[in-house]
Amino acid sequence: MRNYILGDKLENMPFEKRPVGDDNPVWRYSANPIIPVNPQPDISRVYNSAVVAFGGAFIGVFRVEKRDMTPRLYLGRSPDGIAWKIEDRPILFTDENGKPRTSNCAYDYDPRVTRIEGVYYITWCTDAFGPVIALARTEDFKTFVKLENATLPCNR
Repeated sequence: MRNYILGDKLENMPFEKRPVGDDNPVWRYSANPIIPVNPQPDISRVYNSAVVAFGGAFIGVFRVEKRDMTPRLYLGRSPDGIAWKIEDRPILFTDENGKPRTSNCAYDYDPRVTRIEGVYYITWCTDAFGPVIALARTEDFKTFVKLENATLPCNR
């Protein structure tokens, strides 16, 4: 039987003990929101984080909307899972040959990240004449290879 490692160890995962007297099944970090509204002058909103441990720190793929309210995928980095720096531009994808792969999609949102055998796979909802699940991979969070959409015809 083979053991699969789905992610890095999270020794530095931020954790706060349950507040005294709180009987809710889930509690939130006392300093929420971790990523504030308008974290940069040109960013209006940040949603749907897909955070993984990477290289002793944390990487996040986020839905970011600028003032035009068009959702795009952006990368964020954090040394501790609390203080985040969102990159200035959307994630740029290449095809499997390393050539830039541009998108004419109307939107990109709801990202998720999963590590399988050292490769990080990103899924998200995008537009291909209707909503579909897009798929990309990365090993270093510097190069992102866009693969074929996971669901066609349109299906989310």
